[in-house]
Amino acid sequence: ETTKEEIEQEFGTHIANLVDAVSGFGATRHERHEDMKRKIVQYPLAINLKMSDRLANLRSSKVNKPKLFLTYRKEHDSLVSIFSQGNALLFNAMEEILEIKKIKNLKP
Repeated sequence: ETTKEEIEQEFGTHIANLVDAVSGFGATRHERHEDMKRKIVQYPLAINLKMSDRLANLRSSKVNKPKLFLTYRKEHDSLVSIFSQGNALLFNAMEEILEIKKIKNLKP
């Protein structure tokens, strides 16, 4: 297992902070998810990296791992407040894959 310090020595502080922020640690998926969210809030430059990673995971899991896709769908609501601060194109692409209807954007 590579440490944050090793990444920092090899690639610099910014890359080490990005990697650390998107890497959740804990005994359960929920603990890892909460750890990752906490660190991204502390290092918001990691938002777009995490969104890109999640978008790739959504695309792949929707086709290949439907159970995992449903897990990502359930987790999405807890990430909206963070992801909405990131790149709008990434955010909208995720919501489209998740088939989230944008009710506020519908016209009467």
